[in-house]
Amino acid sequence: MQRNTLIAASLSVVLHLVLLGVLLFNFSRPPKLPSMEEQPEIIQATVLGNLETPVDPDRVRKEQEQQRQADEEQRQIEEAQRQLQQEEAQHQAEIAAQAQREEQARQAEEQRKQAALEAERKAAEEQQRQADEERKQAEAEKQRQADEARKQAEAEKQRQADEARKQAAAEKQRQADEARKQAAAEKQRQSDEARKQAAAEKQRQADEARKKAEAEKQRKAEEERKKAEAEKQRKAEEARKKAEAEKQRKADEERLKQQMAAEEKRLQDERTQEQRKQQISDWTNQYVASITAKIQRNWLRPLDSPDDFTCKVHVVQSNGGEVQDVQVISSCGSPLLDRSVENAVRKASPLPPPPDPAVFDREIIIKFRPRG
Repeated sequence: MQRNTLIAASLSVVLHLVLLGVLLFNFSRPPKLPSMEEQPEIIQATVLGNLETPVDPDRVRKEQEQQRQADEEQRQIEEAQRQLQQEEAQHQAEIAAQAQREEQARQAEEQRKQAALEAERKAAEEQQRQADEERKQAEAEKQRQADEARKQAEAEKQRQADEARKQAAAEKQRQADEARKQAAAEKQRQSDEARKQAAAEKQRQADEARKKAEAEKQRKAEEERKKAEAEKQRKAEEARKKAEAEKQRKADEERLKQQMAAEEKRLQDERTQEQRKQQISDWTNQYVASITAKIQRNWLRPLDSPDDFTCKVHVVQSNGGEVQDVQVISSCGSPLLDRSVENAVRKASPLPPPPDPAVFDREIIIKFRPRG
C-alpha cells in the first residue's frame, strides 16, 4: 500500500515538472518580430487638410497575428495552470483516499487483533474451566481412594487382631512348655555350674598365686626402669640447661656486639653529618661570596653616595642562574642606591653556579656592602 502511494506521488511530481518546463519555455521564447525582409514598405504621406493617413493592411494583419499568438500563449499558460491545479487536487484526493484506506486497514487490523485477543481470552477461560473440572475429578478420585484405603485398613486391622489373639494363645502354650523344659534344664545347669565353679575356684586360686608372684616381679623391674629413666631424664635436663645457658651467653655476647656496632655506626653517622653540615656551610658561604663578588663587580657607584653602607637584596633565579626577579628588602639608604644595587644584580646574570647542587636555592638573600 505504501509502495502504491510512493509511485503515485512520484508520477505526480514528474508531471508537474514537465508542465513547469513547458511554461518556462513559453515564457522564455521572445515574441516573433518582423524581420528586415518583412518590414513593410514605408509609405510617405502628407496630410492635406483633413485627409487621414492610409492604413497598411499587411501591418495590421501582422499585428493581429501577434496579438492572436499572445492570446494563445496566455490561454496555454492558463490551461497549464488549470491542469496543475486539477492534478494537485487529484493528488491531494488520492493522498486523502490513500490515508483513508490506510486508516481502514489499520482499524481492520485493530479489530482483528481485538478479535484474536478475545479468542485467546475465551480459550484461556475454557482451559481454566477444564483445569478446574479435572482438579475436581482428581479430588473426588483421591477421596474415593482414601475411603477405599480406610476400609481396607480397618479390615486388615480386624484380621491382624484375630491373628494376634490366636498367636497369643499359641504363644502362651509354647511358653508353658518352654518354662517346664527350662526348669529341668536350669536344674541340670545349676548342678553342672556348681561343679564347674568348684573346679574354677581351685584354678583361680592357683592363677591368683602365680599372678601375684609375676606382679611382684614386674613391680620390681618397673621400679628399676623408672629409676634408670629418672636418672637419664635428670642428666638430659642438666645437659639441656647447660646448652641453653651457653646459647644464651653467646646470644648475649652477639647482642652486645651488635649494640656496640650500632653505637659505633651512630657515632660515625653523627660525625659524617656534622662534617656534611660543615661542608655545606662552607659551600654556602663560598657560593654567596661568589655571587656577592660578581654583583660588586657589576655595581656602578652613584655620585655623592656614602662610602660604606649595607643592604639586603632578595633574588629569584632560574636553575641555570638567570636572574628572574630582584628586590631590595633592606634599603641601602636611598632609592638611588637601591636601584643601583638592583641593576648590578641584573647585570650579574647569570649568577655563578654553586660548588655543589645541594646548596642551590632559587630564592636567595644577598647582603650587599661595597668594597673599600
